[in-house]
Amino acid sequence: MLERLKTYFTKGTSFYGLEVYQNSGATTYRLLEVSQKKGELVIDHSALFEDWATLSKNIKGALPLYVTYNTDNVITKQMTTGATLKDRGAVETLFPGLNFDNFYYQIVQLKNTSLISVCKKQELDVLIDKLIKLKLSLVGVSLGPSSLASLIDFIKKEVIHTNREKVVMENIQDRGISISKTNDVIQESYDVHGLQVNSSDLLSFGGVVGFLMDNQSTDSNIKDINTTLKDTFGSNRTFT
Repeated sequence: MLERLKTYFTKGTSFYGLEVYQNSGATTYRLLEVSQKKGELVIDHSALFEDWATLSKNIKGALPLYVTYNTDNVITKQMTTGATLKDRGAVETLFPGLNFDNFYYQIVQLKNTSLISVCKKQELDVLIDKLIKLKLSLVGVSLGPSSLASLIDFIKKEVIHTNREKVVMENIQDRGISISKTNDVIQESYDVHGLQVNSSDLLSFGGVVGFLMDNQSTDSNIKDINTTLKDTFGSNRTFT
């Protein structure tokens, strides 16, 4: 019971997932509002915004907000999980010469495949600062399609579409995965543990689920940022 109360006070019962992405060079914002009702997650509202000003007028500052940064500035590559290199070693293999002082990276596991996403620190820092200046309750950020890691075990389809990616299960038995960028807008619905989630909402929803599950199955140099954001939100919610 104590843990349930702790979760309630520090995380709440309603949440936002926001994917910031680009198609044909134009930045778009997919905002998803999710709530907990009778122990289950429910999608309350999904909205698409084409400019920052409109988004800022339609988002509630009190709700915890998890952001997926998935613009053209994020580069994602993949390697088999069986590779012996881990963490920075894996990043250096796929991105030789990467300056870790200037770039953020995130590594997640999709079945037997590691996805490694990188972006310039300056670009993500600018977005974080804008969100904080709006007095939004930012609780975490992820790069590229990384938030899909929170959902992949629940989706049984062989092909999964997001707003920018096409994910193909190459072999159902060993769950090999290939992922590629796409500009095609594919609207599909996926059963995620009994909840129907539209393809355009998948990464936003995955961010919320990862936040609620305290998903730590990632290697990243944005971990400290996410820990600080989450702790700040928890403290503000407990003492206000």
